Amino acid sequence: MKKLYLVLLFIILKSCSISAQDWHIMGPPVGNIRALAFNPLNSDNLYVGTEKGIIFRSNDSGNTTELFFTLLSQYADITVHPIDPDIIFISSNRTTDGGKTWHQINGGIQYVINPGNPSILYAINGFEVKMSRDGGENWNTISTISSFISKIAISPSDTNILYISSIMGDNVLKSSDSGLSWEDITETLGDIGVVTFEINTLDPNAIYLSTRYEGLLRTVNSGKTWWNIINFPHPSEYAVDIEINPLDTSIVYIITKSAEGTNKSNVYKTTNSGRNWTIKNEGLHEPFAKTFTTFVMNPEKPNELYLGTSKWGVFKTTDGGDHWIWTNLTAGEVLDIEFDPEFKGRIYTAAENIISTTDYGEHWNVIDLGIELENPTTFYDYVIHPRNHNLRYIVGGRNGLLKSTDSGNNWNIIFHPSPYEYSVSAVAVHPSNPDTVYVAQYGSSEGVLYRSLNGGLSWEEVGIPRPSSYCNKILFDPQNPQIIYIANSGRGILKTTDDGNTWNYMNNGLEMESATYVRPVIALSMNKDDTQILYAALRLGGAYMSTNGGGSWNLISENIDIFEQEQGLTVRDILVSSMRPENIYVSVEPEGSYGWPSLRGGLFRTRDNGETWERLYAYRAGIIRECSHRPADLFFSTLFGIVQFTDTTLTSVSHLNIQNTIKDYVFNNYPNPCNQGSKILYSIPEHAWVQIIIYNQLGREVIELVNEQKSKGMHTVHWNCKNSQGGDVASGIYVCSMKCDSIYRSHKMIVMR
Repeated sequence: MKKLYLVLLFIILKSCSISAQDWHIMGPPVGNIRALAFNPLNSDNLYVGTEKGIIFRSNDSGNTTELFFTLLSQYADITVHPIDPDIIFISSNRTTDGGKTWHQINGGIQYVINPGNPSILYAINGFEVKMSRDGGENWNTISTISSFISKIAISPSDTNILYISSIMGDNVLKSSDSGLSWEDITETLGDIGVVTFEINTLDPNAIYLSTRYEGLLRTVNSGKTWWNIINFPHPSEYAVDIEINPLDTSIVYIITKSAEGTNKSNVYKTTNSGRNWTIKNEGLHEPFAKTFTTFVMNPEKPNELYLGTSKWGVFKTTDGGDHWIWTNLTAGEVLDIEFDPEFKGRIYTAAENIISTTDYGEHWNVIDLGIELENPTTFYDYVIHPRNHNLRYIVGGRNGLLKSTDSGNNWNIIFHPSPYEYSVSAVAVHPSNPDTVYVAQYGSSEGVLYRSLNGGLSWEEVGIPRPSSYCNKILFDPQNPQIIYIANSGRGILKTTDDGNTWNYMNNGLEMESATYVRPVIALSMNKDDTQILYAALRLGGAYMSTNGGGSWNLISENIDIFEQEQGLTVRDILVSSMRPENIYVSVEPEGSYGWPSLRGGLFRTRDNGETWERLYAYRAGIIRECSHRPADLFFSTLFGIVQFTDTTLTSVSHLNIQNTIKDYVFNNYPNPCNQGSKILYSIPEHAWVQIIIYNQLGREVIELVNEQKSKGMHTVHWNCKNSQGGDVASGIYVCSMKCDSIYRSHKMIVMR
């Protein structure tokens, strides 16, 4: 059983959906892992707990994961009952129905169950050892120790024998009378820095003990004598967890960390009870080889182990440590989500690293930027130019602005914040002239805007009004790029109509934080069909809408009921559907001191400019993005990863907008109805990336016909009334959808057999 550090409140998470809607977690598989536990009767079933108190469960050995619940408690463990795995203990909570309902108990932070009589349990809680004789319903304190207890274990051969360790007391104690009295079995060792211990299941007199100062120790006589069995290559290296093969106890694994210097962890394995050790790190290379936190062995397949890390989630080996692979057992929060317009399923996420997937989250990879970054950083944005997809930017905080001209294969820093302690906070590239780039930097309570007219070779400061604060967003008007908006954390919204030469405040109607300052604007979005329509999110100030290019603003979030019910909530992001611009989505999360521990918030949708709102998702949500290949699919960030949500109101044929609203984009087909095939004609006003997809009546993709750059003018493509597998489609109504940059067109097609 492994330790789990959490915080103070207990909330059970349930699936939340509305009619005809669906959502699921898709990664990225990061997180600080503090607990791992198997279902003892089904080793494909694994529980994982993170530092933030998110508990995940996998039913397929880590290929996929689901949210089990969130426990917000101070110091806890995950304990699954050895006979009835529906009974699970986590901190002061117990479920007897596999997590459907939970009940508080007066137990502790870690539990052991008597293997000879599972109705008897022991728990540790601070300085106390507790005991229950009725399966955990009632508890009595049987011992009080002088120092904080960090671990408890029970002898597999004599269940009257208990062991506890104390990091603060720097000792291991043994009881031979079920916890009534204790003796110190490490008293002769002196100041050793006790970390953890593990008992040999086949020989309970053999115990492995990890220490900070004396290395890894072993006894074969219950602590009467001890000896060191490994010399670590780094002087400050020590073991943080130990696993013993229950079928062959001469095979032992340990994971280590270094107290200082290298910040590097290792996996060690011995096959002869500690006489020789081998490092087993293949697959745990940088950046993964930082700090390992805990690991657990599959009780049915001892060559299968799961390794928790302090940042990168969980790794798995099925060959006794010879090879490790990254699993999908956990998922973590991200700051940006970007879809590669050329490759379906390829998604980039930004947080402490750039992590990508090529298959909608089934597998993930950390992107090697190929450059040495001077500062520990957080990446805030990953930007792909809408027309030149080879051109990409990463907002790298104190490391500046990174640029790639070859689809992310190679990167260079093209803008360094100055002075040194400043950070880059936002970037925007001219939609039709990619050599024009705006970048915002922030530091010492003041923000500055810079512009490059040569792709970042040189920069000039843009004269926005001073003082200016942190810039959260730079937004071009795609129909008139001379118009640019800036979302500012202290001065509201700024607008230029002449390429940045002059700027004006556009704050009429926005809530003021003081007589001088508008509440910080943290998100800014635009209706791409009518760019006079803007949406802004204010920290602790709600969501606003402007229909005149920012000239005036109206609050549209007052009818979101959660704001009336709870304090300290803020709109985090706003998304305008490109398929149906009347569909507006806002995410809500706690703000500042209200933020953690809390899952309050949600994802909301309005289709009538805020008159009514639907709650699509019940827990705190962050940034929202629309999938470029499947615009009915929304992706938003949560504490437990990216959640993918399909808005079926956008994909059903009865709701599709089939009107020709933009005259420059001709789009039709002939014949219609059709039997053997139909020619689709489309015309675009300028060189652009075009995607054409056929959908069925349920909104599911039938076949993609076009996904490439096209020149200005008229084009044709033939659909042979077959699906992507080459089979004939059935008679019925289909939707032909065209995306050209940010413009969407669609119309109905009828197949008659």
